Amino acid sequence: MERKKVRYICNPISGTGFDPFIENTIFLHTDRNEFDAEYLLTERVGHAFELAMEAVQANYYAVVAIGGDGTVHEIASALLGSQTALAIIPRGSGNGLALHLGLPTRVSEQVKLVYQGKPSPVDSVYFNEEPFFNMAGLGFEAEVAHNFANSQLRGWFSYLKNIINCWKGSKEFDVELKVKGHTIKDKFWQITIANGSQYGNNLKISPNSELDDAEFELLLMKKPGAFKVIHLVLKSFFNINLNKKLMQIYACSEAEINANTTFAHADGEPIVNFNGKLKLKINPKSILIIS
Repeated sequence: MERKKVRYICNPISGTGFDPFIENTIFLHTDRNEFDAEYLLTERVGHAFELAMEAVQANYYAVVAIGGDGTVHEIASALLGSQTALAIIPRGSGNGLALHLGLPTRVSEQVKLVYQGKPSPVDSVYFNEEPFFNMAGLGFEAEVAHNFANSQLRGWFSYLKNIINCWKGSKEFDVELKVKGHTIKDKFWQITIANGSQYGNNLKISPNSELDDAEFELLLMKKPGAFKVIHLVLKSFFNINLNKKLMQIYACSEAEINANTTFAHADGEPIVNFNGKLKLKINPKSILIIS
């Protein structure tokens, strides 16, 4: 019987740092009668995409992203529309998609899941011409993502510091939204586009979002006061639906946005040169994920 090929792609500079023991754990739990596994390190931005695309072209069974949300995004973008499945060993600061999927926390269990789990089709969303898989957004949350990307520090405390610093100077911006036959004109502080439920670190901004329902959620938020921010963070941690006075929510499969902001992100990765114009469209069951 021909062995299934699995390519592990590790970003050695992801949020929690490089773990030299992961490679040993992978091969310790690989049944070499059934699977042919290989372990590669990325060397630059975009390298994970290239390595994943090679695996797609060679008809690999799965590619395993070892890193944070950015690494997952790169690899998933290469696997989109193929029969090569995505698996995740989360090593980032937030790990939003991995936490939404409820993946095990121990590396040994994560590796076992690669081999024993079932690939299932889930949705992606097009942000103009680019896909994302968990979260995208405009305004405040995107400004945080831009600052975090330029920071030398990683981890939850660095992320929280960026939230506080960005909140102080953040302002609402003009938005024109076309969704479900309606046009909405208003000012908002941030717009979240949720395919999954959370940013990461169990901050569940959209707890009812599912990856396979052929819809995404648009969350339009006004700027809260300082105490409201703390209140919102606590609600997100405890999976409590957020106050609709601060937020309007639309479940949809497509939308158009014209926003007076240059801050945008997709899966936590800053989008440079964003001009405020955005078309969103669901891409149903477009990628296989092992969970």
